[in-house]
Amino acid sequence: MLCIIGPIMSDCQSESSLPQTLPPESTVEAQSSTTSGSTDFAARDAPVDLDEALGMLHEATYAASARVFRAGRPDGQALAFAWVLAQPDATRHFAGLLEAKTRAAQLYGLCGLYLTDRALFEKVVDRFRSLDETVPFIQGCLVGDRPVSEIVSSPNQTRKDIESGSWPRDLERLALEHGYLPRR
Repeated sequence: MLCIIGPIMSDCQSESSLPQTLPPESTVEAQSSTTSGSTDFAARDAPVDLDEALGMLHEATYAASARVFRAGRPDGQALAFAWVLAQPDATRHFAGLLEAKTRAAQLYGLCGLYLTDRALFEKVVDRFRSLDETVPFIQGCLVGDRPVSEIVSSPNQTRKDIESGSWPRDLERLALEHGYLPRR
């Protein structure tokens, strides 16, 4: 199975699991190991505790739907999100992500607030709506840079976004499936 990868941010953190640059529309095989010098975006495993989950989210350099690549494998950051979502003080943790250094981390915070405190979400979402800055985003097997404004509110209904609830609910379903949250 091949995944399409669009242009990736060239100013990613050096410790990122993302390659620094890729030519537009290049392809890499999504595997658990490195293929031809390209790094698997979803190589991180599930966190083992809350501190690790928060660390993974604070260091996020890409955003991802709950399931990515082969056979819809859960993304490690999505599992970290699920771990935080299950905490009694999840809203506080997600609000803290809005001040993280990476835009991807801030988007995970926004997703969390969508689920845990809609009023706070509505107060802070405006500052993200007009950002043209791009963030690497993985949706299933599609990988590429997307403008923050489009991740917040996509005009294309087939792409996950935050305001429609499609991305936050996707992450919430993963939390339910993996037993982080009680079934309703």
